[in-house]
Amino acid sequence: AEKDSQQWLAGSNNFSRTAGVNGPPETAAVKTPVHIAITYAKDGTIHIFRNGKPYGEPYKSSGPAEFKANESVICFGIRHTPVGGNRMLAGRILDAQIYNQALNADEISALASGSSDFIPEKLVMAALTIQQQHRIAKLKISLTSNREVLDSLGPNIPPQEFETHAWQDFAQSLFNFKEFIFIR
Repeated sequence: AEKDSQQWLAGSNNFSRTAGVNGPPETAAVKTPVHIAITYAKDGTIHIFRNGKPYGEPYKSSGPAEFKANESVICFGIRHTPVGGNRMLAGRILDAQIYNQALNADEISALASGSSDFIPEKLVMAALTIQQQHRIAKLKISLTSNREVLDSLGPNIPPQEFETHAWQDFAQSLFNFKEFIFIR
């Protein structure tokens, strides 16, 4: 908690591009791994994601920093060089990745879930014919409409719970079946 207790932040040189994002307090990281992703857009907007979901509010910084080859050092687990003092991370980094572009929310969600076969929708759409793209657009409209109808019918039951309810209903009807009652 360099600035605010139990808050993730996008660190920068002397906090020059750092602002609080007012995310929920971090309580799980001492017990379980947490996936943190930070994106730096070309316009200076910084987004933080925790376990594949937006964390706090994005903010606009003073702009992206330039890191010149052979003149820059990117460090993980240390606030700044040189090593020593209270600059070190009190924890473990299980994996670290740097990309040459800001990933979108879907890409970050896929990374957080461990999915290695994710293909961004824009690449899929670019590979389709115009007719296929129109078909996808119509299907999305239909899907939205169907979701609205489903939502109007009552509470949203996750697929696993729906399957559980189906088995419970089947078991109850089996136990209430007259022939089953009289079998010894």
